[in-house]
Amino acid sequence: MKQLESRIEQGLTRIRSKKIAEVERLQQVNLNMSGSELNAIQALSCNFFTPILVEGSTSFAQPK
Repeated sequence: MKQLESRIEQGLTRIRSKKIAEVERLQQVNLNMSGSELNAIQALSCNFFTPILVEGSTSFAQPK
């Protein structure tokens, strides 16, 4: 039982380390982007996701 707990803890530690490294890498990428690049990405994502949300809310309406 202790061996199983140890293996689980080691696995969780590896997963946490990978996630932390991923977050740090993404933060570094964001720091390297200029303000205009971030604004362009934000505008594109808003334009892309907004119609999906609007269409999605009406397409699930229940017939009366």
